[in-house]
This record gives sequence, C-alpha cells and structure tokens, in this order.
Amino acid sequence: MDTEIAMKCLFLTLTVSCQLMLLPLWGQKDTHKVKDERQAYRVALGRSLFRSPHLSGKKQMTCATCHEPSYSFTDGVAESPGILGTGVGRNSPTMFAIAHVPQFPGPRLANASPLKSSQALTLAERCLVPIENPLEMASSVKDAIGRLKNSQGMKASFERAYGPGILGITAKRVGEALAAYLSTIEAPNSPYRNFLAGDQNALSTFERRGLKIFQGGGQCAHCHSGEALSDGLLHTAFLPGSARDVAQSQRGLILAAKARRSFANMKMQLPETGIGRELFDRLAPQLQGCDATMSASANRRTTYDGQDPSFKQMHTLSLWDVARTGPYFRDGSVATLEQTIQTHVSELRQVRANWKRVRNLRKQANRRAGSKTAKRLLPKWIGHPKGVPTPDDLTAGDLQAVLAFLKTLSPRS
Repeated sequence: MDTEIAMKCLFLTLTVSCQLMLLPLWGQKDTHKVKDERQAYRVALGRSLFRSPHLSGKKQMTCATCHEPSYSFTDGVAESPGILGTGVGRNSPTMFAIAHVPQFPGPRLANASPLKSSQALTLAERCLVPIENPLEMASSVKDAIGRLKNSQGMKASFERAYGPGILGITAKRVGEALAAYLSTIEAPNSPYRNFLAGDQNALSTFERRGLKIFQGGGQCAHCHSGEALSDGLLHTAFLPGSARDVAQSQRGLILAAKARRSFANMKMQLPETGIGRELFDRLAPQLQGCDATMSASANRRTTYDGQDPSFKQMHTLSLWDVARTGPYFRDGSVATLEQTIQTHVSELRQVRANWKRVRNLRKQANRRAGSKTAKRLLPKWIGHPKGVPTPDDLTAGDLQAVLAFLKTLSPRS
C-alpha cells in the first residue's frame, strides 16, 4: 500500500514538473501569436492612415493623393500638386519595395535644428516629414495626432495594434504603422522578379543583354541595387550650374510666389518658425538664384534634404515598375523612359568629366550652408579622385537593350 501511494506521488510530481517545464514554451507560443496579431493590426492601421485625411491640414488630402496604388503608387504627373495645388517641388516616387531602401535623407522631426545636416532616417521617420511640410500636407504631427484622437474608432485601432496603455496615439506609432503598411508593398509581379526567382526564361535574349549592360558597362547597379533597386544614398546626378540645375532653381522661385499667394487665398497660415517653415523655405526659396556660382553671402539656405541648394544631390529611387511611373527624374522633366536613359547617362558622364570641380563645389556649398551630410548617406567613392562610377560610351543598341530590360521591371502589358 505504501509502495502504491509512493508511486502515485512520484507520478504526480513528474506530471507537475513536466507542466512547469512546458510553461515557458506555451508562454512563448502565446507571445508570438500576440506579436503576429498586433503586426497584422499595425499593417491595417497603417493602411487606414495612408488614406486618412486627418494627417493633413484642413483634412484636404492623404498619402494616397500623391501615391495612388492604381498609378503604381505615384500620381502620374510631373510635379505633385500638394495641398495648395501649386506643386511641392518634387515628382512623386513609387512605393514599390520602399521598405527595402536602406535609409532616407531628410530632417529628423525630433531634432531642433533640422537644417544643420541631412540625416539618415528610417522609413518610419521619413513617413512623418510630409505631414509637417506646408507644401505637402500643411499640418504638424502634433495637430494630426489631435485629429486622430478625435476620430471615431482610431483609438481602438491603435490599441489593437499596440496594446492598451497610457501612450495611446503617438508620433512614433503613426510613423511605425505607416511603415508597416508600406512594408507590404513588394515589387510588382514582373518578368525580372520571376527571373530572380529562378525562371531563366522570364527574360528574352535581348532583355538579358540589357541586364548585363545594366550590371556591367552601364554602371547602373552601382546605385540601383538590392531588393529595392536603390542603395539609399545621395549622388551627384547632374552638374551644379547646368541647364537642369538652373531650371530647377527657377521653378523653385515660381513655386515660392504661387505658394505664398495660395496660403493667403485659402486663409491658411504659413508657419513663421519651426520645421514646417524650414521645409517650406527649402523647396520654395525667397532668395534669387541658387546655382553653384553664387557668392557665400548670397546663399545660406539648404534644400529639402538638408543640403545647400547650390549643390543638389539626388537620393536614389527604386526602379521597380519604372515603365509605368513617368514622368521621370525628381523634377518630372522628362516624359519618356528612353529619353530618361539617354539624359541620365549623358549627365553622369558630364559629372565624371568634371569631378574635380564637382568635389570643390560640394565642399564650398557645405561650408556656406554650415551643413553636413551623414556619412551613411554618401557613397564610398565620394572623396575619390576618380569620382563616380561612370557609364561606358554606350551605343544606340546598348541603350535600347537597357530600355528593354528596364521594361521587365513592370508587368508585361
């Protein structure tokens, strides 16, 4: 009898011990399940915020206004109109594979002095910048959060995405939710994506020739690399003081005049100080001229990305679905993809031929503006005597092959 009781006690002890040993595993499984559920809710929240007018002043526009899914997450025009309808000084880039871009240039909103440098931002941080820009959404993150708090169901959406607590709706969470949604926008189903997945027949012989030039003599893959076909870095894509540089500067001056009139007509107040005002002054300058020949006393401003306007560097954009995302370049100045390739190759070769001058102008511009670009945003060859990797002298046939390859980044029509 004593032996039977002892055996039962031993059995119970072993059972309890096994249950205790498995508790961490059960807890881990539950934790993973909660994290997965919250991530799904976070994506749903980000999708909702992407189309929410509460992020903009007077609730007049949304993120999707400039990045409409039916237009390959662009708006199909040379320059996005923005809340004022005057233009924002930029062409809207696609959101395809944007989560794979390593970093983004711009002012960090938590920084009290955004003009001092071009910082390397995460996607979540970059998502907040348009809210503060008077030319884009003409609001502030603080005001946007206030509108979200008063929006029916929004508090519950944030609690599902982040759990209950005292933090509620914050700037960090708004940026994270938007980034979570954008992370779901992968590259479109296209021949090149199928080729990367192992389908060697997805590209024709001519298209594969274009890919070889893209990765070789064209030097394209030096900047357009990785899953996003973007290195996330700033590059000198055309000569300071060139015709395109001067044209951009002139458009900026015209934009400034139109924007100030529109603010008055719409009875909206342009911020007198702070990040919003600084963002406005970068894209819509008051001073005449902003080419590389200006004197030190004539130019002390910086651009949207924290750079002196006399030395513009371009953030590498994704090439996914490039055949359907024209007009091209950040100024939207070229209508066709074929002309874009020819212009880009020509301008890069001009930069290389004048690299010593370009390096000196960059140093002068940084000294004038008192600004500094984060090293993470600059290519390794920025200080090299030979400068930027330059496309070979490509033939007409080579350019047509590259064009054929670039079209494989979009679905076949």
